[in-house]
Amino acid sequence: MKNALLIFAFLSFYLSSVHASVEIRSNKLTTGDGLANNSIRYMFQDSKGFMWMGTVNGLSYYDGNSFVSIYPDPNLPISLADPRIRNMEEDSNGFLWIATLSSLYSCYDLKHGRFVDFTGCGEYKQSYSKKIIASDQSIWLWDNNNGCLSGWPVLVAGIQKRIRQPIF
Repeated sequence: MKNALLIFAFLSFYLSSVHASVEIRSNKLTTGDGLANNSIRYMFQDSKGFMWMGTVNGLSYYDGNSFVSIYPDPNLPISLADPRIRNMEEDSNGFLWIATLSSLYSCYDLKHGRFVDFTGCGEYKQSYSKKIIASDQSIWLWDNNNGCLSGWPVLVAGIQKRIRQPIF
């Protein structure tokens, strides 16, 4: 018993003097570095490792070296619906679903680097207040005023699209 206490005391003394040092480095990134706005409302890391930041004035992603910022563009047929980002979520097919404060959703195709019409029929400017990704990976959007929209990815002529199916 005495030997066990002596060994325990020796090991405790020896192990307490051994410690690891951890170096933590941080950088402050701002609009001067390309961030859309310094007020970040939501952060998300996609499946490729990019960091996405939703701000009050647009969407930015960071690849570890630089920012690419995305804003609504009236000259494009489909772009970011609203600059005020509420949250983001990636689905299993590589689409980033971006919810905005104005209850509009944008769907960004991470594989092709562009926004897509997730309804398949030009109704992507409809307001939807809620979204879930079901266990079968289908996307459900709904709003008390606009009803419900269910969508899933299909391949049409080699181009992946979101097709709208109204729920009756």
